[in-house]
Amino acid sequence: MFVACHNVKALTTTLQVFEPSDKNVEIFFQPGVDEVNDFWGSLNKQLVTNIVQNIGTENKRVTAAVLTLTLGMLGVHRIYLGTAPYIPAVYLFTFGGGFFVLPVIDLVMILTTKDISSFENNNKLLMWIKE
Repeated sequence: MFVACHNVKALTTTLQVFEPSDKNVEIFFQPGVDEVNDFWGSLNKQLVTNIVQNIGTENKRVTAAVLTLTLGMLGVHRIYLGTAPYIPAVYLFTFGGGFFVLPVIDLVMILTTKDISSFENNNKLLMWIKE
């Protein structure tokens, strides 16, 4: 995320926020001193929150992918994401969910799905199937 300010002279400020998706958002305001401090404080807090959330999501995705590659046959990635106790047993007793079929599909879904939160605390055997 990039932030650019224009017309900083006087009390009129134009703020442009450039998101990675190439969306431009312009915010116009005529602040007083207190409003400027409140605005920049809340903007910094929001930016830091967004960055921390993105890092946490990506770390979870990478960890789940590594566990799928290394211990997918045992269903350890499903334990990490949160699941019912019988799911890892199914992976174990069916030789990795049908001779590694389920872990391979799980890996593809973990790597290609934009938001993996739907896989967290999912008690379905086929975690990628929508209800």
